[in-house]
Amino acid sequence: MKYANTTDTQLEAIVIQHLWAGYDHEMVLENINLWVKELDFIGLIGPNGGGKTTLFKVLLGLLPPMRGKVRIMGMNVIKGRRYIGYVPQTVEFDRDFPINVWDVVLLGRLGKRRLLQPYTTKDNKIVAEALRSVEMLHLSDRPISELSGGQKSGSTSLAPWQRNPKFCCWTNRWQVLTLMQVATLPKFSNS
Repeated sequence: MKYANTTDTQLEAIVIQHLWAGYDHEMVLENINLWVKELDFIGLIGPNGGGKTTLFKVLLGLLPPMRGKVRIMGMNVIKGRRYIGYVPQTVEFDRDFPINVWDVVLLGRLGKRRLLQPYTTKDNKIVAEALRSVEMLHLSDRPISELSGGQKSGSTSLAPWQRNPKFCCWTNRWQVLTLMQVATLPKFSNS
């Protein structure tokens, strides 16, 4: 789908028209209109409670719109959300849960396989390269609960890139700094 009123050839990755969304009859987003084209890099800036995360929830299909239309890569939200990599504002781990850095990043590859299909050599190479690119490969075997806050953010920010999404959403401005480190990831996570 191209813009109707322009000769621009970039496809629209996200189209939001007259979106109204909220919780328990409390409207958070009112009459939102947004067009994001392929290769666009945008930032949603606003106060806490301003609706940024609510918008992401709508894009991920976690919150249905009360009114309006949302399309991702020309598809409805349920079909199009597979193109979105998402890193939530905070990622909580049970300190006793035995998961290490490698496995957290490898979880990002789940969307690339069928149910119960084992990980491949290619998956492992992609994860190794991702960890190497942010200088965390030496932490592969370390339990996630033993990492510093910045290291946790780095490893959880890597996970969505492992599916090679068309675009990625962060809800924390500090995670965007990690984005600057992982900006080169799509070039090696083609699969």
